[in-house]
Amino acid sequence: MRKYKWLIAVLVAVDVCLLGALGVFAVKWMNTEKTGEIQTAQESMQNVNTEAPQNTDPENTGQDAESVQAQRSEATLKKLLQNAMKPVGETLYVYGGGWNKEDTGAGEAAVTIGVSPLWKSFYQSQGAGYDSSQYRYQIEKGLDCSGYVGWVIYNTLETENGRDGYVFLAQECADRYSQMGFGTKSQKGTFDDYLPGDILSSSTDYHVWIALGQCSDGSVVLVNSSPPGVRICGTVSSDGTSRSEAVKLAEKFMSEQFPDWYSKFPDCSKDMGYLTHYDRMRWDLSGNGVLTDPEGYSELTAEEVLTELFMG
Repeated sequence: MRKYKWLIAVLVAVDVCLLGALGVFAVKWMNTEKTGEIQTAQESMQNVNTEAPQNTDPENTGQDAESVQAQRSEATLKKLLQNAMKPVGETLYVYGGGWNKEDTGAGEAAVTIGVSPLWKSFYQSQGAGYDSSQYRYQIEKGLDCSGYVGWVIYNTLETENGRDGYVFLAQECADRYSQMGFGTKSQKGTFDDYLPGDILSSSTDYHVWIALGQCSDGSVVLVNSSPPGVRICGTVSSDGTSRSEAVKLAEKFMSEQFPDWYSKFPDCSKDMGYLTHYDRMRWDLSGNGVLTDPEGYSELTAEEVLTELFMG
């Protein structure tokens, strides 16, 4: 056995070398396999990211592209302003009107196409002494400020009942609508111009309204739901004059177009706070937004807008 010791030593050395080589090969093989798994996973993710169909249209809820485009083409600034006029002169202010019973968002009336017949019947049952504080949360009888604006937007952008609504806290409306991609928000105090369709909301007054246009003295004609109800109003002029052009226009059109309402509720004036306390959301009318303006309403004065809406 002693003479074979050298042979045994050689075989052991060779065995150790072979085992070492096999170990290195195994490690390399395992690393290669792991790298391959990672690469395969990465390639799969790339395929998902590049090949999977993506819904980049927030209004696309299963409709084909043509129907979505047709719906968008019908959502014009003119339609928004026409819808804003529909509840005027026959809908009273009811706190919570337009909200759901849980007071968390749009109620049934605000996600329904068309004017609720209950609004007019309730209006007809009331006289000049109407006190909205007696009807808080009787949500089917009328609209509050944000319920009204949310109803107008729903009736402009949607064609079916019962979809997601657009009723938010009044002070949040300009911010929420801009976040939804409707347009651009400007903070109060940074602007003094108002275009038809502008949405104005205030965290000071907790109110929201829709501009109908501006007059040469800086006053603004607007439509809103505030006690006693949905009506056209005018702000003071930019220098504080109470008998502004906007107030006179509001009185003219309310008295001519809604004589019964005007006989009960002739006040059409709004104070300086309407020009200083409100953020503005201006619609994107470039063709990339949800509204278009083929008729050019955004270029009209307040008087021209009112004339077009009622006499055009």
